[in-house]
Amino acid sequence: MEKQTSPIFEANVQRIGLLGPDIARQVAAVYEQLNGFRVGFVMLSKHHNTMSRQWREAVIGHCIVRIETAATGGAGLLDALNAHAKAKYRINWPIFG
Repeated sequence: MEKQTSPIFEANVQRIGLLGPDIARQVAAVYEQLNGFRVGFVMLSKHHNTMSRQWREAVIGHCIVRIETAATGGAGLLDALNAHAKAKYRINWPIFG
């Protein structure tokens, strides 16, 4: 099965630390939940006709839990990201002689 990707996240993952530890952790956690959903959904869509009913139900349950966990974990994330984007930063340049 091919790896499911999020091009925007993956293009910027090396800069996630610029968000600070709390926001970076939240972004990564939500991304991983969404990625888990994608994997389960692709598995279900490609193999639903060969899976047993019990297996299909388990994969659907997995997908539901991943989305609910992402929604819970990301509840305040957009507000935190917007606040971070609007924050003013001051650079203290050293004064030379």
